[in-house]
Amino acid sequence: MLLGLLVTPALAATLALRPPEGAQAVTLIAAELAGESSALCADDGRAPDAAPGDGLWTCGALRVVEGARIAAVIDGRTLLGPVEVRRTISPRDSAYLDLEAEQIVPELPAPGAAGQPRPGRPALVIEIDLGPSKQALQLEVSTPGADTESYRCGDDGSFPDAGHNDDVLTCAGTAPGADLSFRLRSSSSQREAALAWPPTAGILAARWTESGLVPSRRRLLDIDWGEGAGEEASHPLGEPPPEPPPERERPEETSREQPAAAGSAEPAAAEDRAAETRAEEAPPAPPVAENPAGGAPSGSAWGQGAPGGSGGPGPSWLALLGAFVAGGAALRIYRGPPPRRGLARVEPLVPPGPRIERRPGGPEALALAVAERAAAGPVLLVLPPGVEAPWAPGGPVLRATSRDALDIQDMLRGLMRRDPVSAPTVIVLGSDTLVNPDGLGVPPEEQVLIGAPPAVRVLLLDGGVEGA
Repeated sequence: MLLGLLVTPALAATLALRPPEGAQAVTLIAAELAGESSALCADDGRAPDAAPGDGLWTCGALRVVEGARIAAVIDGRTLLGPVEVRRTISPRDSAYLDLEAEQIVPELPAPGAAGQPRPGRPALVIEIDLGPSKQALQLEVSTPGADTESYRCGDDGSFPDAGHNDDVLTCAGTAPGADLSFRLRSSSSQREAALAWPPTAGILAARWTESGLVPSRRRLLDIDWGEGAGEEASHPLGEPPPEPPPERERPEETSREQPAAAGSAEPAAAEDRAAETRAEEAPPAPPVAENPAGGAPSGSAWGQGAPGGSGGPGPSWLALLGAFVAGGAALRIYRGPPPRRGLARVEPLVPPGPRIERRPGGPEALALAVAERAAAGPVLLVLPPGVEAPWAPGGPVLRATSRDALDIQDMLRGLMRRDPVSAPTVIVLGSDTLVNPDGLGVPPEEQVLIGAPPAVRVLLLDGGVEGA
């Protein structure tokens, strides 16, 4: 009863946001202690979106309650946020998710100039759990009557992969639709499957095991909720978790709780014998049993309702205690988790100057640039093949083994997770070294910075060296 009074119903509100320029698909995730939900976003001018192609994406109804966390998934692979909800948004209202300021503003910005409409496209997250394998896997996805799209799969722990080198590959990107056919290829085998989700789903998540491809409900946001953080919700948001089943009574306790038969000549004696047996087996009686009046524990309020009249709190006390515990848990869900401490209240200072800096110079200027930036923090080098990487004290100085902008983006996220207060600098040697093969329409140096903290910098040395 108390739990039902304190749990609030689902509150679905409408959020809008401006993702980084060049975004092709946007999905919002709302995380609470009870679980996660998602909403598909679009910039197509169809209600509730105000203007097509103006850069302001409007998302479907989402639960926005105090204490929840809201994050944006860009193009299925880049995570921005999460942002903590400071106050509940009414279902009748709209709000603006300011990703740069990390806050939710009640007022929506004015629509911009109309442009090319961008319809909503969900994010696709497919986990491949087929055991250890040295063969490269390729995931191909298609919709009826549409071309086949291929997806990158990785096990490096970067979003949305759950664990580094845990033998579970994660293939992610933007889904071409909600009714999908899948083909998983390796050099020696091929598997096929098909799944369909609701047309308005924001996240299409599934797990491929030896038993086949099945929908997945795992959490995508890694949030420390405190107690109960690791528990995976098996129910949708807005519904209270199922109550745990009552503890089963032990057979010996059940037999001792049976009342004396009607007409028994010695009910009091039978009760005394049962009490003596329990006294030998049970731990010492609670302090209330030692009352100055000399009354038996079975006659006290503490012992009423307990098996045989003594031995601990009875069902009535347990019910009341359970109501208080359930009420406290419900109040915590309603009010949200306590504020996080430590580094959650610390952020690196943003160095002066532009986030992307270009300098002339080739390999001869590389050593000077590395020494300069390593004195301030980590340095990630993106170099053409055959160019030796210089070392400098401080840093550390790391060399990327990939020149793909999305891979560099993943490496930056990994570095920030390991040391959230030391913002790295990416130094790229050569104007064509850093590439963006996915063709997102974004310059690769800008793609690297999508979702990165404001203190991260990119230094381009674009003289005299061309990428391979």
